[in-house]
Amino acid sequence: MTLLDELKILEPRFKDIRRMPLENEAGQVVAWNAYAYTESGLCLAGGTASNFGKALRVCVAELFERKLIQRIHDRGLTEAFHLDSHPTSCGFAAGFDARATAQRSLCEAIERWAWSKWIDEGCEPQSFGRDPVPRTELLRRHLGVFQDVVYFRHRFSFLAQDYDWGVVIGLTSDGAFAGSRVCARTESPWEHAAIEAYRSYRNALHFTQNPQAAVDDKNIIHHRTLHFATRKQEALRQISAAKNPLWPPLRLENFRRKSYDTGIDGLYLIRSLFTDYLPWNEGPVQRFVY
Repeated sequence: MTLLDELKILEPRFKDIRRMPLENEAGQVVAWNAYAYTESGLCLAGGTASNFGKALRVCVAELFERKLIQRIHDRGLTEAFHLDSHPTSCGFAAGFDARATAQRSLCEAIERWAWSKWIDEGCEPQSFGRDPVPRTELLRRHLGVFQDVVYFRHRFSFLAQDYDWGVVIGLTSDGAFAGSRVCARTESPWEHAAIEAYRSYRNALHFTQNPQAAVDDKNIIHHRTLHFATRKQEALRQISAAKNPLWPPLRLENFRRKSYDTGIDGLYLIRSLFTDYLPWNEGPVQRFVY
């Protein structure tokens, strides 16, 4: 049985994967989208990358992650995976290599911790006055919709490894749209962060151009995205209020990690969390934390 067969058992609505190229203004394919969709065309998960194989893996892993988290809820394992105190998918990673999945899970735990330390506690990341790296075709494709882009970076060490946190904030005349990624220092966070900022912008555009589209009342990210889509200055004020260059260390005593036995050969699900921060889903819509 293939992983896609397993996915169809776990998510009966899943029909197939849709392959969609992303083109630049010259009509050149610079990246690929992979979408898992239902018979009616509803998108269940997606992935974007410079090659389709990677986009496909991201898409399939994302859908597995969502359905396995639901299984954890259904089997009464919420406390074991800290879903009682952190009731979101933050820190979860599904993947097809145990070591790489654990690494991605840890990186997301650092990312969520860092956002709170920045916006809630005023820890100041490094700011760039220009692009931190030359723009790839994918970066040009996703960042070209913005009037301006600002970048932030901070570097962390944990368990004898070094990590980079990269933040991309795309600015329009009225709004601010954020994306970020934590990765090993040997990798680059910028393309993934740019994809997230672009998706945030496109989601806001969808809801503003389609008044009939229903916003999920329980989805604070949708509400927060729409809030800052017209409140750029409010976002910039929160960013500029961070003045403390001294960040607290990532402490092992605040770190939690747990693996879930998926029952599927070659598929792993791991959750990592730090406990000394305010999760993104708490606080008001006006809190610029993602």
